[in-house]
Amino acid sequence: MKKNIIWKGLNTLQTTEHCELLLEKDRIMVSSIVKGLVDGREVHISYLIHMDRNWKTLSVSVLNRVEGELKQLAYKSDGDGNWFGNGLEADLFKGCIEIDIMVSPFTNSIPVNRLKLKIGESRRISVMYFDILKFEVLRREQIYTRVTEDQYKYENTDNDFKALIRFDESGLVRSYPGLFEMIS
Repeated sequence: MKKNIIWKGLNTLQTTEHCELLLEKDRIMVSSIVKGLVDGREVHISYLIHMDRNWKTLSVSVLNRVEGELKQLAYKSDGDGNWFGNGLEADLFKGCIEIDIMVSPFTNSIPVNRLKLKIGESRRISVMYFDILKFEVLRREQIYTRVTEDQYKYENTDNDFKALIRFDESGLVRSYPGLFEMIS
């Protein structure tokens, strides 16, 4: 099954993301392009994510063109939180199953689909966070709590940021207040 999704960035994220999600028998592939302005800076980001059918990330590649400069980050995982970048083990990210790409609401869909929380249930996770503007990858702690059938409370424990995110029936971000809206 193939799905095409478009998200519009809001406020300081004047972006448009065109995302293609391919759900196959034994894997999930995501290809996406994000263009626009982030905090007044022109960005053009493309990323590829390969996951198993349980939504465990196996590889991620982010190609970033910010104000004309082109950079790439690429990591592979065994799906159990052991990461490798440039052929070397990335110990800092040991135990991180999910990734979070700063300018993409899609990556919030990964833990929602993998964890399959019941209403009222909460889970703290460690993620590889791709800061696109600084072009660095950091380890971050996040908490997801399922509030209703289609709404999750997202918390970033590093800076006390919280949001109530709505998801569609496929577990894809529909509305991320103040940041993103699904438009197609």
